[in-house]
Amino acid sequence: MIKGGLRHTADIRVPILRAKYKHRYMIIFADLESICAVNNLCFTESMRFTILQMDEAYHWLCLQRKHFPPDADIWSFRYRYSVIKSDLLWEINSGGYRFSPQQKIIKSSGQVIHLWGSQDVLVMKLIANSVQASLQLSYRCTHVKGHGGLKHTIADVHNHLNRYQYVCKTDIRGFR
Repeated sequence: MIKGGLRHTADIRVPILRAKYKHRYMIIFADLESICAVNNLCFTESMRFTILQMDEAYHWLCLQRKHFPPDADIWSFRYRYSVIKSDLLWEINSGGYRFSPQQKIIKSSGQVIHLWGSQDVLVMKLIANSVQASLQLSYRCTHVKGHGGLKHTIADVHNHLNRYQYVCKTDIRGFR
């Protein structure tokens, strides 16, 4: 069960997500000073990022947003990145970084999407890369490279059809 909400920090509204796991709530992400324990490990003190890690996340971000329209914030962020990089890293490592609210974008088709700013995405990628190294993924996570992918999943479902009457495919479409 996923719940969403807003946390008020001074006069800045910081989006948070909580996932219900084993009858308790685990914060998936919030502001950096309140990143909670994942697998009983607390990352608030031990999480220190380097310029190299930040550059790696930056290159990933540039690839992800290379087809964004000319007025998207990625282009101004790319222009400013070399100037703000060291200050941003200091702010993240000192625990003073705050996420900005998501942007609500209405596409020409009428579809509404909520989009994180480029700087916030960079910080989330830094955190995700750091946390991912500490977590053990199940072999059942077939979306992860090396875990079989779609073909393995279809074969696995096919092999179990004789024992089960129904198959249910799920996916998280959005957090509301």
